[in-house]
Amino acid sequence: MRGVLLRAASADKQVYSALLAGAVILGGLYLASIYNFLLFHTLAEIFSVIVAFAIFVLAWNSKRFIDNNYLLIIGISYLFVAIIDLLHTLSYKGMGVFPDYDADLPTQLWIAGRYVQSISLLVAPLLIGRKLNANYIFLGYLIAISLLLASIFAWQVFPVCFVEGVGLTPFKKISEYVISAILLVAIYFLFLRRNKFDKNVLRLLAASIIMTIGSEMFFTFYTGVYDIFNIIGHFLKIVAFYLIYRAIIWTGFAKPYGLLFRDLKQRGEELEASEKHYSTLVRNLADAVFKIKEGKIVWCNERVGEMYGYSCNELMGKDASFFYPTDINPAEFSGTVSAAIKRDGFFYGGTKVVGKDGKSRDIEYAIAWIPDSNPIELVAVARDITLRKRIEDALRASEEKYRSLVESLNEGIWVIDKDAYTTFVNFHMAEMLGYTVDEMLGKHLFSFMRPREIEVAKRDLERRKQGIMERHDFEFIKKDGSQIYASVSTSPILDENRNYIGALAGVQDITDLKKAEDALRQSEATYRTLVESSPDGVLSIDAEAHVIDCNGGVCRLLGYSRDEVKGKCFEEMLDGVFPDILDEYLSQLTTERGLIETEFELKRRDGQKVPVWAKIVGIRDEEGNLTRVLIYVRDIAERKKLEQLKDEFIGLVSHELRSPLTVIMGSVNTALSEAERLSREEMRQLLQDAAYETESLSHILGNLLELSRAQAQRLYLTMEPVSIRTVVR
Repeated sequence: MRGVLLRAASADKQVYSALLAGAVILGGLYLASIYNFLLFHTLAEIFSVIVAFAIFVLAWNSKRFIDNNYLLIIGISYLFVAIIDLLHTLSYKGMGVFPDYDADLPTQLWIAGRYVQSISLLVAPLLIGRKLNANYIFLGYLIAISLLLASIFAWQVFPVCFVEGVGLTPFKKISEYVISAILLVAIYFLFLRRNKFDKNVLRLLAASIIMTIGSEMFFTFYTGVYDIFNIIGHFLKIVAFYLIYRAIIWTGFAKPYGLLFRDLKQRGEELEASEKHYSTLVRNLADAVFKIKEGKIVWCNERVGEMYGYSCNELMGKDASFFYPTDINPAEFSGTVSAAIKRDGFFYGGTKVVGKDGKSRDIEYAIAWIPDSNPIELVAVARDITLRKRIEDALRASEEKYRSLVESLNEGIWVIDKDAYTTFVNFHMAEMLGYTVDEMLGKHLFSFMRPREIEVAKRDLERRKQGIMERHDFEFIKKDGSQIYASVSTSPILDENRNYIGALAGVQDITDLKKAEDALRQSEATYRTLVESSPDGVLSIDAEAHVIDCNGGVCRLLGYSRDEVKGKCFEEMLDGVFPDILDEYLSQLTTERGLIETEFELKRRDGQKVPVWAKIVGIRDEEGNLTRVLIYVRDIAERKKLEQLKDEFIGLVSHELRSPLTVIMGSVNTALSEAERLSREEMRQLLQDAAYETESLSHILGNLLELSRAQAQRLYLTMEPVSIRTVVR
């Protein structure tokens, strides 16, 4: 603690001494400015020129040892800044070096030097870490500064910066602000790369740039080359160059590892930390590690004892061939290892070893050459894979078992990766499509499908990626170009992180079933069309007499829509006189008969009664229970009317025939039985009545005959003129 306090007190003393010395120097310069401003200006500028030149000398001569491009660029740029500042000093009013020029020349050189300085400070942090050629950088600066000086001295195209009697031009003032802005950005970029600098160096560089900005601000205010703002600006410039001197020159000599060799020091520290890290890592590895030199074991880690049963001390100096494969000559094996290391950089192998305890273990190992070792040293890493070997053997046996099971399935097995390329098919799947297994492996799933099926398959695969299992029917193309229909049940394959990596599909050939379904569907469509086009009504009712379905004939007959009929109780459609008849019909269908033909009346939607002929058919399940009833109904209203007309016609005809026959029979019987008592006049009257009625009967029979011919379409009419007068008469 005391040492720390002493060092802190010593550091404070050094700081106070430096501040006191700086104050004395600046005070002396101020007195010089009062005595002779030209002397003050020359001393201030020469200080900055010396510092800038020293920075160049340090950076240029240490460029082979440093990796920090910042120092290299600053060093080269400050050489040319020193040249411009020296010309600025020599061209100052009163020096007499450039008599043909006025006060504008030193002001132009000042602005040119500050632009070079600020842009270099801005660019330098951006080039840290890049591979640069110092000679090319120097040449670039040489060309640029030469052109810049030529624009001032030779071509005289550099903008005017100072006018005698007027003062600074707008260009000069604006340039000072621009330079200050560039320096602010340079500080920002410097702090972005702060990990590349020592903390003290970084603070000194930032302070130097800030002082330079302050100097530029004061140089925007003066109107004469000898006024107070000019003096303050030069003081701040002196401070800025002193700070950069402390950051680069003093640090470079006093603490070179903080600047010149900082990267080298960091790499050394990192290398030492890395060595400790990897040493600890190797010592605690789960694998056995050997270091072999000239065929002898010279080092090993603790894991060797657990794996082989020997301690490290027992193995030191032991011939490395003890862990070589037992079925190979050690000399031949050493040659094989050497050839593999020269060719590939390492040798990988495996063997069985017997440990000190007599147990056999499966070992895999890798041998590699340690670079830059002389004589050659090898490192061997051995791993006990006995348990893994047992697991692999068990997995292999399990795989063979399940592979045999998969190959013996009557169902096709198809495995695809996440991009739908085939990774496995069993023999039955390949045979189903007419390929060999090898012909299908590696092919895309869609190459076995028709274009119209591919879009469906794409959507199906997207659902698999979401972990959804489904079954779909697809149409596949066989090798011979024919097609099969298959029912595909697909399951996603996920990794341990639940990411989709493929799919497994079970495929069944349903071509025959598909054809049967199509035939059944076509047959169903045919019969449905027949039923729908039938003029008769067809109803399907359940065992509770509720309508399941009906055709259009029922709707036309009763005036309902199909939706209105569905679900309706059939009893509601019967005329109110017959509510018990349906129960009787259902009872007959259940107990005795499977078909009933009958007639009854149905009620239309408008309440009218419709006589129908009906055929009732019962449908039973496998156990013989009545599950559904089909009722075929036919409208017989017209037939009923015809039957009524026929009955009326027959009654009328019977009456018309019976009347003349009664007269004829009565007259003939009277004439026969009473002939002896009847007079001649009475007899003639009886026969005349019989003849009259006979003629009337003949006329009726003739009309019936004509009617019969008309119904049989055998009545032919003869068209001829008729005298209406005669007919009327």
